[in-house]
Amino acid sequence: MTANQTHAGDDIAAALANGMRAFFAGSGKVFLAIMIVLAAGLLAVATAIAGLFLATAAIVIRLTGARRHRRASTSPQSGETVTLEAHRTAHGWTVE
Repeated sequence: MTANQTHAGDDIAAALANGMRAFFAGSGKVFLAIMIVLAAGLLAVATAIAGLFLATAAIVIRLTGARRHRRASTSPQSGETVTLEAHRTAHGWTVE
């Protein structure tokens, strides 16, 4: 054999090595892309779960929260007039 001649087995081994190198270089990028998509999906699910917990807490507070107990006012006798006082608040007018 001369210096310029190669064995057929060397060509196959070199081609196989180059093919494996290219595959693993490309699969690393695919793996990274898949991990980014999975992380984004996990973040979206966690955010949705947190939103559901907040909505549930708001509904529970709304339904069971402390309510103002209004004082029972004495009803006016017939012929008497009732004067109501009203004042403006941030949420509109309040009549007492």
